[in-house]
Amino acid sequence: MFQNVKNRAKNNHSSYQLKKFYKKEGTFLKDKLNFFRTMSFIDEGKMHKQIRMVEYLKQIILSRNKNR
Repeated sequence: MFQNVKNRAKNNHSSYQLKKFYKKEGTFLKDKLNFFRTMSFIDEGKMHKQIRMVEYLKQIILSRNKNR
C-alpha cells in the first residue's frame, strides 16, 4: 500500500519535470508529450519508464539546440 503511494508521488514529480521542460521549450514537444502522457496512463506506476521518457526528451532538446 505505502509503496503504491510512494510510486504515485514519484510519477507525479517526473511528469511535473516534463511539463516544466515543455513550457520552456515550446510547442514542438506537444505531440511527443501527448504520446508519452497516454503511454504513462497505460501502465501507471512504472517509474523507470517515466524517467526514461524525461531523459529522452532532454536528449531531443539538447540535440535540437546543438543544431541551431
